[in-house]
Formats: sequence, structure tokens, C-alpha cells
Amino acid sequence: RMHVEPMQTAVELYLDGFNAAMRSGDTGFAMKCAYFYDVCSFWAGMKLDDLAESMKETVMRLRFHKNLLIASMMLPIVRLTLRMVGEAANTQQNSLTSVFRETHGEED
Repeated sequence: RMHVEPMQTAVELYLDGFNAAMRSGDTGFAMKCAYFYDVCSFWAGMKLDDLAESMKETVMRLRFHKNLLIASMMLPIVRLTLRMVGEAANTQQNSLTSVFRETHGEED
């Protein structure tokens, strides 16, 4: 569908997939849908404040369900989003620490 319609309309299907997978208990697929929803929303031009909150929630869900591979794949785009929102470096580090519950330096 993403090849036929604009990305903004196709992105919502990932959210529907996430909700359906969570209802059925397939948390692995749900976490993949949440990841793709956030990444595609970034490229589709979602409002950055809302996107940053969505990404933080997704990372917390990923940690809860122990899907650390996708959580670590999300780290660069979460950092980029927080920078674009305008968080200062120390505030950004505090946000990432609260989301990931660990410290990540700039050299990561």
C-alpha cells in the first residue's frame, strides 16, 4: 500500500497492526509495527513533539517486552528527534537515560 498511496495514509496501518497484534498476544510483531510506525512517521513529517513522545513510549514498551535489538536500532532516530525538538544536550541525555534507564555518551 505504501507504494500506491502517500506515506501519511499508509503509516496508520502500522498503528492498526500494533493494536491487533497486542490484542492477539503477538508482542514481537506488535513491537515491529510500533518501530515502523515511529520511523515512517518521522519521514512522513509527523509533528516532532508528538513523535518524540511516541518514540519514548515505544522504547519503554520495547524494554518491557525485552526486545532490545529494535530498541537499540531506534536509539539514533530518537536522539535525532530529541535534537530537532530542541532539547539541550544535558536534557536530551536525561531523557534518553529515563527512557533507556542507562547512560549513553555521544561516542555511542
